Amino acid sequence: MVDELSAIKELHTQQRRWRKKCLIGFISTVFISSVVFILFTTMLHNYILQLVTVISMFAIFGLIFLDWFSFQMNKKYFPKGMMHDYVLEHSNPEDIHKDAELTLSLIHNRRQESQRLKKNKDQMS
Repeated sequence: MVDELSAIKELHTQQRRWRKKCLIGFISTVFISSVVFILFTTMLHNYILQLVTVISMFAIFGLIFLDWFSFQMNKKYFPKGMMHDYVLEHSNPEDIHKDAELTLSLIHNRRQESQRLKKNKDQMS
């Protein structure tokens, strides 16, 4: 239980770092796109403006789903270990905003539910 709690705290810390990096990247992309639209509209070719529009829309999409992006980055780049894999498998992107002990109980509940569903699925087959 202590190992799981420390793993959750490590994952939350790392996810907060990824969230901050993603937030800075998305906001700077939107800012640069806005500057390009305001200052260089008449100078740039239409294809380049369309590309800048698509990039800025992706950045805004990223800002809307910031927790999900930071969770996926954390899953991909966090050092793998048995405990971290277990915690990442049963956690959700929104868990970063919750207390570590509450997250631990949620992870246990999700794991039990997935085992129950798997058992029911096996019995149905």
